[in-house]
Amino acid sequence: MKYKMGRITAIGKYLFLESIRDKLFIALMLISVIIVAGNFALDFFEQGIQDRIIFDFGSALASMLGAFLCLYLTVSHVRAQLDSKQAYFILTSESSRTHFLVGKWLGAIAFTAFNVLIIFGEIFLIVYFNSGIFSYVSVIYFYIVMLKLSILCSITAFFSVTSSLVVAPALSVFFYFLGHWGNYLTYAVAKSGSGHYTIKLCEFATGYLLPNFKYFTAEHVVTENFAGAAQYLAWLTLYAVAADLIIIGAAAAVFRKKDL
Repeated sequence: MKYKMGRITAIGKYLFLESIRDKLFIALMLISVIIVAGNFALDFFEQGIQDRIIFDFGSALASMLGAFLCLYLTVSHVRAQLDSKQAYFILTSESSRTHFLVGKWLGAIAFTAFNVLIIFGEIFLIVYFNSGIFSYVSVIYFYIVMLKLSILCSITAFFSVTSSLVVAPALSVFFYFLGHWGNYLTYAVAKSGSGHYTIKLCEFATGYLLPNFKYFTAEHVVTENFAGAAQYLAWLTLYAVAADLIIIGAAAAVFRKKDL
C-alpha cells in the first residue's frame, strides 16, 4: 500500500513541478496585481464596503483561475499525454493506469489549491491591514472553493479518459455550468410545458445524479458566528469526497478497460 501511494505521489509531484516550469504562475501574478490595484482604486468607499467588494471580486477571480487550472492541467496531463504517447513511459513501468490517473488528479488539485490559496491569502491580508479584522470567511470560502474544484478535476479526468482532447474540456465546462444552474434548467423544462415525468426526471438528475454546486457557496457561513457552519462544512466535505470517489472511481474503471 505504501509503495502504491509512493508511485501516485511521484506522479502528482511531477505534474506540480511541470506546472511551475510551464510558468502557469503568470496567471496568478496577473490576478494578484488586479486585486491589489482594485484595493487602491476602491479607497474612496467606506472600509466595510471596500473589504466586501475586494472579497467578492477576489474570490470570484480565484474561483475562475482555479476552474481554468483544473481544466487545463487535467486535460493536458491526461488526455494530451495519452494522445502524444508520453503517458506510455509511465504506463509501461510499474505504475498502473489507476496510479497514473489518480496521481495526475491529485497533482492538478494540489497545484490549483496552491494558487488559489495565495489569492485568498492576499484577500485575507488586504482585509486585515485595511480593517484589522481576521477574515475567517476567507479561510472557509477557500476550503469550499477547493471542494468544488476537486469535483471539477474529477469530472475533467473522467472525460479525459473517455473522450477526445477537444470534447473533454467542452463536456467538463458544460457539466460545471450545469452544476451551478441546474435549477434554472428544471425551471425552463417546467415552463416549456413538458410532461410531469419529464420534469420530475430533470429534478432528480439535477438534484441527485449531477454534482450540485449550488451548495458550494459562502452564503451559509457568511456571518462568522453562524452556529451551523461546522456541521454544514462537514456535510459538504462528505458530499464532495463521495462525488470525487464515485467519479474518479468510474474514470479509473473505464480507463483500465480502454484500449490505448
